[in-house]
Amino acid sequence: MRIFGLLHNLKQAGHEIHFAYISQERGADAEGMIHAWDAYYSIPYERPAPPLRRRLYNRIKRSRLGRFIPKDYYLPYTIDEWFPESVNAFLAQLHEKMKFDVVMVEYVFISKSLEAFGADVLKILDTHDIFTNRHALYVKQGKKPTWFYTTERQERIGVKRADTVLAIQKHEAEFFHELSGKPTLVVGHVSTVESNRKPVPNRILFVGSQNPINVEGIQKFIANVLPRVRAVIPEAELHIVGRCANKIEEEIEGVVLVGEVDRLEPHYDSASVVVNPVEYGTGLKIKTIEALATACPLVTSPEGASGIEEIAGIAYLLAKNPTAFSEMVISILQSPIKAKQLSDGALTFVESYNEQTLRPLLEAIERGK
Repeated sequence: MRIFGLLHNLKQAGHEIHFAYISQERGADAEGMIHAWDAYYSIPYERPAPPLRRRLYNRIKRSRLGRFIPKDYYLPYTIDEWFPESVNAFLAQLHEKMKFDVVMVEYVFISKSLEAFGADVLKILDTHDIFTNRHALYVKQGKKPTWFYTTERQERIGVKRADTVLAIQKHEAEFFHELSGKPTLVVGHVSTVESNRKPVPNRILFVGSQNPINVEGIQKFIANVLPRVRAVIPEAELHIVGRCANKIEEEIEGVVLVGEVDRLEPHYDSASVVVNPVEYGTGLKIKTIEALATACPLVTSPEGASGIEEIAGIAYLLAKNPTAFSEMVISILQSPIKAKQLSDGALTFVESYNEQTLRPLLEAIERGK
């Protein structure tokens, strides 16, 4: 949704979008991407063989010597460890044919693809997250790290390949600028503002993938918040949309496991209140912006509000503990006036936020061209 919203708005601004998709994930909507952009290219992906340092680490970890490796130690990835050289061969041929003005790369761990383009091309890196020591967030919570994480030195290598760096919120922009010295712009999540709300009374909505941060957050909500809400409003139901529902293994009264869906809009439109109870993570919480863009009354944790704290109490409610979370959800379910005030505040914020968010990028592209 982050990538789609950003590129959709660039296209609306008159830019021609050629989308090169590295087929790293299953279930990609190729047909949808073909229709969305001016051109679409699918690049086959085969993860490179692990480097010697990782093979040695894995061998030691499986051996008797593994007991000397601290349980909370995880070997960081090198910046290009997931990047196959065949990608750059494809991109170089494509650029020779098309002569692109600007290339935008999503995520620092494929930043090496910027090297397929010459000095005459404006190179933009959309970071999404800080990956330096990202695994420490999981270790601190007693969880096994997932996805990509690296060191500050390695992330610096990736970021310095770009001419301009995009960060999703202010404190991350400060980090990347200090890390690399490169011009860094704050470009949050640009969403499509649309509201066709017909809320179902007492319906609570959570939207999320099955990553451990989401799973842990909603499990704690079910254990510590939902019972308090249902004690006051027995008809209240929590609808869990997205693959996160796959991780709720037992039937729980008051919980409806919707799972993966083709379209999120109907679920946002029918929600009386949206919740985002995540307790840790990196980046701007896109699910927070998506809820606001559909004018949903929202209750979120401090982590879910990271990057937009200044509008707490105007466009959403900020809950710092389970008691506050349950009281705020109840107050929205019981008060149509409060729900309407938050909906109006959310729409006002997102309309202004979209305009302010996109302007620095549009200006940078025009200067680069």
